[in-house]
Amino acid sequence: GLYIDQVYIGRATGLALEIADLAQIEVLRGPQGTLFGRNSIGGAINMTTIAPETGVLDFKQELGVGRRDLFRSKTSANIPITDDLALRAVYLHKEQDGYIDNYGPGRDFLDGKDEGGKLDFLWEPNDAWSLRYTFDYSRSEFVSPTFQAIKPGPASDLLEIPVSPGRLNGQATKDKMRPSDTSIDGHALTITREWDTVTLKSITAYREMDYWEFANLESGSPSDLLFLNGNGSIQLQGQRNHLDQDQLSQEFQLLGDFNDSLDYVVGLYYFHEEATKDNAQRSRVIVQQPDQINIFDIENDSWAVFAQTNWTPDVLDSRLTLTAGIRYTEDDREADAVYIFDPDPQSRSFTSDPDNDFDNTSYTLVANYALTDNINTYAKLATGYKSGGYNIRASNEESYTQGFDEEEITTWELGIKSELWDRRLRLNAAAYFSQYDDIQLNLADLSTPADVRDTNVFNAGEGEISGAELDMTVLLTEGLTATLAYAYQDADFTDVQAPGDPDIDEDDFVFSNSPDHQYTVALNYFYPFSFGNLDASINYNWVDDRYDTQKAFEADNGQSVIDSYGLWGAYLGLSDIQLGSAGSLTVSVWGKNLDDEEYFTSAPTILQPAAAYDKAVTWGEPRSYGIDLIYNFSK
Repeated sequence: GLYIDQVYIGRATGLALEIADLAQIEVLRGPQGTLFGRNSIGGAINMTTIAPETGVLDFKQELGVGRRDLFRSKTSANIPITDDLALRAVYLHKEQDGYIDNYGPGRDFLDGKDEGGKLDFLWEPNDAWSLRYTFDYSRSEFVSPTFQAIKPGPASDLLEIPVSPGRLNGQATKDKMRPSDTSIDGHALTITREWDTVTLKSITAYREMDYWEFANLESGSPSDLLFLNGNGSIQLQGQRNHLDQDQLSQEFQLLGDFNDSLDYVVGLYYFHEEATKDNAQRSRVIVQQPDQINIFDIENDSWAVFAQTNWTPDVLDSRLTLTAGIRYTEDDREADAVYIFDPDPQSRSFTSDPDNDFDNTSYTLVANYALTDNINTYAKLATGYKSGGYNIRASNEESYTQGFDEEEITTWELGIKSELWDRRLRLNAAAYFSQYDDIQLNLADLSTPADVRDTNVFNAGEGEISGAELDMTVLLTEGLTATLAYAYQDADFTDVQAPGDPDIDEDDFVFSNSPDHQYTVALNYFYPFSFGNLDASINYNWVDDRYDTQKAFEADNGQSVIDSYGLWGAYLGLSDIQLGSAGSLTVSVWGKNLDDEEYFTSAPTILQPAAAYDKAVTWGEPRSYGIDLIYNFSK
């Protein structure tokens, strides 16, 4: 779950986060839903933005340039309007060329251009009332990558698909490359009323998104052919999909405490979403396929009531705190579909308008015990739930109308949070075990093996996830800090039963995007000069092998394995350079992927059955670097 100022963001883009003007980021791990917002099975990230401030005039201008014609400008200002009314405004513009040239028509792969803004009003008529209204918008253009073959297949030469084990600087495409366009507008109104021991908060939000996606699967082939068969040649063409979505959410929170030992939060949450998705696909992937038009009208409603309390009993020197939370959720899912295949040799065209209801009660139990003033231990038990729904890539009416049921998870966690060595060492560690039930598995439809677009979703699996995490920060010397973050995870399916195929079992599936190990290490140095502050850092991030598939045979033969990689980054800046009464200046240089590591971020199997290649990938960003200049004035 992703939140900005406790507003759930159902459809997010990276640009929205850059506009957010962040004050802090709160990461809540494991099942969530008893404190605020929607239920989530894997955790929540709550980003808190800088609120407008009355009585303060503030202006900040950020400018950045870098490799591949990077240009970034962000302007923000805090403007006091009256003694009790203030405005904070932000405007962002960013553009950068892609890192893979397109030798064919259209724009280069991974080109991007973004702009967005935010208006944030705060009115505090007295000490008891607070009203905050925020409007944000973003407009984004991004040219998708195309897959590059790194292992040839029997038909690679026939299809003129370029094959290279390393990253190519460019690829050709026969179809004109166009950007995917995203437009998002959001409104949020937060009203807070405070009494001596009780606070009532109302959070109302409305967001709408318009998304035009352009995808290209040609894999760098300028050929008109993909595969020859009895129906003649097959060609790949870019496809344009459209998604229009809007959401409305309303949340009430009652927060308070009965005394110094007991506090609570009680909440009521409602979420409504409407979306229309249509895509006209003309791609010819394996054998001659019919042209396909899919139109979906989606309407989802979710409401919930939740509560959580913390109790510190007057025993054990008040070092023990017990937490209990509960949430009841109801979800209603409707998904009207129109499938049109032309021509339709398999009579697969249909219309369907199913709907279904789901409900769940989940809970959280935590025991915290402070061994000392600087060492805290805890044990946690939590359950979570993800709603069922309908699969818009289902291959037939029966599969679509049947839909799939909810997932559930139960997580146990033990942890310690500590500050040691005269508070020069912060050490946090946790170990966890999660039991997954009714996992929603996405399986290829064996009845239409020629069409890789067809999949069916079943509640076919049970699984177990165990792991450990370590976070450490140590002040080595005055100004020199080292950090280490490490995560280990072991995820396995324990039972899989697919309808209609008794030969499928748990050995046929793996968890996707679940590396066994990953870690980050960093050194940060700070030194104050008379004219400014020196900030320097260097970091290294490493991620283990992981799978870009749920199918074990694709993982075992290496087709859909994303190899491990590590990336170096660095930053050097001089901040708070005083300009007298005119403000201050910060100048910095930065670099990412400094050793120009060639790594890939996905390894799908889309065209492998067509013998186009044995493995194809999309590459991560090569070495990048830039210079930033920040001017700040405050009065």
